[in-house]
Amino acid sequence: MIDSQILGKFLYNNYKQALAIIDDLSPAAEELKLVLNISDEDFERWNMEEFKFLETLTEETDEDVEAMTYVEALQSLAKAEAAYGSVTTVQFLTYTPVDFTPTHGLQKNQQAFARAREAKCHAAHCKLVLEMNVVDDIEHRMGITERWQPQDMKYQEGLAYLTNRQFIRAIEQLQGLVVQRLFELAKANIAGTGYKLRQHISNAITRWSAAIRRALKKYNQLAIVQTPPREVIEYSKVTSYAWLGEFDLLKNSRHCILEKPWASKGNREVANNFFKIQRAHEEIQRLNVEVARLSAWVDDEDAHLKSTFKSLVESDPTLSHEISCMYEERR
Repeated sequence: MIDSQILGKFLYNNYKQALAIIDDLSPAAEELKLVLNISDEDFERWNMEEFKFLETLTEETDEDVEAMTYVEALQSLAKAEAAYGSVTTVQFLTYTPVDFTPTHGLQKNQQAFARAREAKCHAAHCKLVLEMNVVDDIEHRMGITERWQPQDMKYQEGLAYLTNRQFIRAIEQLQGLVVQRLFELAKANIAGTGYKLRQHISNAITRWSAAIRRALKKYNQLAIVQTPPREVIEYSKVTSYAWLGEFDLLKNSRHCILEKPWASKGNREVANNFFKIQRAHEEIQRLNVEVARLSAWVDDEDAHLKSTFKSLVESDPTLSHEISCMYEERR
């Protein structure tokens, strides 16, 4: 008896909730569909596009990675060449008689300066040779016979991918720091937290804030060179985040997600309401089945109890009476 009552109440509450969702969300959803000129088919298509996008979110083709690695190596080689050129184009050292001692040649400070300059030149040369070997190895592995130049299309594509990849990493770093800060703020508001722990949490929040500023600076530097340029974010805005949905969209910029209709905040709200309504209709269909099953189960139980207590009237009147009382209580 108790089980059927609990189950019946559960089904009843679910039915009420599903009907409330349909009644509350349907009018607004239909109105927005007309205003935004979208249909139910658009919601289904957007859902599939988003699903496919999420499946390929972390995938990188070998060609993209190799091109990015090659461009990165070319940039490192250019820096090494510039560094080596800067130390080898310095004018020759000149000395005057006062730079020498009567018995030991150059004075110690001049000797140290000469050795430091020689060591710097040697280090720059070693760095240059290393970067040249790295580039040669990549070119051999990729089958490149003519070195890419900054004006080449392939170089530009690889550079764009490299820049965007750095942008994605900057966002992920910023997102992680903001999450950590939110966790620390949540801890600080927990009742019963002692003074020392609160001080520790306060210091941690200060550290996160400094790290967020550095990460945000890097993010903003990369945001303005994206195609299209991304929004520059102020520190006050970042620290006001209570959830990180904005980052999830920005992080996917290399897939042009910001141009997708399902990435629009307004479209997503309408789509969410649409799918809530769809699930509510499905819930009602399922509840109709479950209500019928519960009703049939209760009827079968009643019929079984009735036939049982009637069959025991002569053989076991006491048990028959108990079952009869149970039967009457269930009705």
